[in-house]
Amino acid sequence: MDKADGAGMHLFDLKQRDWSLEVLDALEIPRSWMPKTYEGPQVTGAVTARAARPHRSPPPACTTGVKSGVPSGESIWRPPQRTSVQAVGATAAPGAISGSDSPAGGGRVAEEQSVTVLSDGSLFCVYRTIDGWPAWADSRDGGHTGTPPADHTYSPGGRRVKHPRAANFVWRCANGRFLYWFHNHGGHFVPLHDPTGYEDRNPVWFSGGIEVDTPEGQVIRWSQPEIGLYDDDPYVRMSYPDLVREGHRFFLTETQKDKARVHEIPRALLEAMWNQFEAAAVAREGLLLELPVAGAAPVDAPDLIGQAFHAENMNEKWCGDITYIKTWKGWAFLAVVIDLHSRKVVGWAVADHMRTELVIEALSMALTHRKPASGVIYHSDRGCQFTSAEFAKFCKDNGVRRSFGRTGVCYDNAVSESLFATVKKELIHTRPWVDLSTLRKALFSWIEEYYNRQRRHSTLGYLTPHEFESGHRTLEEVAA
Repeated sequence: MDKADGAGMHLFDLKQRDWSLEVLDALEIPRSWMPKTYEGPQVTGAVTARAARPHRSPPPACTTGVKSGVPSGESIWRPPQRTSVQAVGATAAPGAISGSDSPAGGGRVAEEQSVTVLSDGSLFCVYRTIDGWPAWADSRDGGHTGTPPADHTYSPGGRRVKHPRAANFVWRCANGRFLYWFHNHGGHFVPLHDPTGYEDRNPVWFSGGIEVDTPEGQVIRWSQPEIGLYDDDPYVRMSYPDLVREGHRFFLTETQKDKARVHEIPRALLEAMWNQFEAAAVAREGLLLELPVAGAAPVDAPDLIGQAFHAENMNEKWCGDITYIKTWKGWAFLAVVIDLHSRKVVGWAVADHMRTELVIEALSMALTHRKPASGVIYHSDRGCQFTSAEFAKFCKDNGVRRSFGRTGVCYDNAVSESLFATVKKELIHTRPWVDLSTLRKALFSWIEEYYNRQRRHSTLGYLTPHEFESGHRTLEEVAA
């Protein structure tokens, strides 16, 4: 396996000091802190890419407050030669841009800068600040000067990335794309003496980056974040990652303090992040809820029921709603259509989403089986599925009149709520549900065989919906 391209250097200099052995002795810092050097990827320009990684953790004095991001100097970490390490953004640093260590209004830099090289030779550096927002800077001249520090965002012009704890890393992949590792937690920096300072490293989030041309040179545009790794135990902490590749396969190494692990990153996840800016299709797989298009007003309708939950004839007034059911493999959603004449469930659908097509599927079953005359009322709450333009068009095309209760008043759809309470008490909450298929079979048996044909309803004089629709009105008539 080959290590992914990118220097990934970590600098711990506070004040552009000379880290020769003499300086270490003068500062009374043990020589064991001295970094060991290794030959890293070559970077063109004035910066020699002979980077160093600490043999141990940096001295305590170097844990916070380091200067920002892109390193500069004729050589970086080349002991025992006496050299100076400068940082772009540090005030009064020769050849560096003056300014603060983090964006205006931000907190101090919290170390762990991660540097990578763009295709035009520019250096991109991202680093943490103690106010919980990573910052970044570019250098176009091999590290001598750099852009003013800016908030790291999902670009262009997107939300700020959250990351107050642990390391954040950026890698350049062999295909010229980029991957960013972080933990996406909010909140401020927790001091290292606080035992909670290293919590919140689960889950791990990824963001994919691509290069784009600008008048100033190449810049990276970052995708919206995706969860890459997680553990069911919230106290598991994942950090110290590295990216490796084998052909077209990508692997991520990480440690959990007492164990090290290797994970293959699904290629589909990476491609989805890298292609996010070009993808024009609306995502459907895994979509649980589809909200109305921004700016499109809900298609309203009057309340044609007014809590009068009775009908003289079949197929005159229907009502329905959606409820949630938990399975071992995720949430399932049940939509129903009830005839208010007999309380019979005349249509239903269950799926792993609650998009508009779920309620259309349930209503389609009712229309197919019952074949009502044009003008049948379908009453519901004001959920976005029922107020959507798609559902309004479906009802209009099939001669169904929509009816809505008041917002936030569950009593306006009490019959549907009562059915859901019954099915959950008598079926759903009696056992765990493995998956959607098992749940669908059980619902079919409960609705079609038991609820509609065997279960007696007090509203119907303790008749079943099937008996009531057969013309019976008393138990005596059924027994006769």
